[in-house]
Parts: sequence; C-alpha cells; structure tokens
Amino acid sequence: MSNSGISAAGNTSDPCLILLRSRGYHLWLEPTQRGSLWGAEKSGISFTGYSGPELLGVVTHGEAYPGDWNRQSPDIYGDLMELTDELPPEE
Repeated sequence: MSNSGISAAGNTSDPCLILLRSRGYHLWLEPTQRGSLWGAEKSGISFTGYSGPELLGVVTHGEAYPGDWNRQSPDIYGDLMELTDELPPEE
C-alpha cells in the first residue's frame, strides 16, 4: 500500500454526489433510525446507501452488473479473509 490515497469520510460525500449528479442521477436524502438514507435514481432504477461514498459504490456496482448484481463467483471476499487469517499477530 502507498502512503497516499483517499478514504471514505465526511469530506468525500460531496465529491461522490457531484459525480452522481454529473452522470444524470436524481439524488435525495431520507431520515431513518440510522441517520440518513442516501438515494439516487436514473432511468427508473433506484439505488440507496448510508453515505455518499457508499451510494456511489452501489450505483457503480449496478452500472457494472445490470440485472446480475449478486455475483458470488469468484469468491474474492473469501480469498481476502483467508489472507487476513494468515497475517502475523500484531506485537
């Protein structure tokens, strides 16, 4: 990993929303028990998340796999978890 990068945080919400709006998405917020549910809709398809970065991720996922969003193969998550199990304990 490099020493520079970007992380999902409060200051990344507006850039995510700006990007979604520039792609033609209608955006909204709904109050919930967990805070706010962030929404985006385009061409009759709605996406929701609990932050701007999460919403952008869900939209990107939906755009990449329209109609087949629940792909489970290959099991990359499982592979990463196995690698995590192999890490040496922290000192």
